Amino acid sequence: MATVVIGILIYSLGGTIELIYGHAFFSSALFFIVTILYEKYGSRQLSQYRGIIGYMPIFSIFLFLNSLANLGVPLSSNWIGEWFIFYHLSYYSLYTALLACIVTIISAAYMLIFANQI
Repeated sequence: MATVVIGILIYSLGGTIELIYGHAFFSSALFFIVTILYEKYGSRQLSQYRGIIGYMPIFSIFLFLNSLANLGVPLSSNWIGEWFIFYHLSYYSLYTALLACIVTIISAAYMLIFANQI
């Protein structure tokens, strides 16, 4: 959501709106998935969910695809919004754009680690 704030501050409203829509859809889907897992297993510990792909393969694919879309893989709405914002941010300040890209890469690595543990 920090990328949305950056987009608002540099007046990249097209990218900001695209990123808000993508975040609203994919983050809501991830919260829905976590709620289903909590209701089924009664725990929020990631160690409890290891090997879930063997028991719930379609659900695991849905979780993985939503995780990828949430972190902004190419051709997802989050990627399009982030690309527009970073493109406009590079005109404002190249160093700030590089810092924002690094933070985005770190958050994507965290999401991949999460998806890998399940």
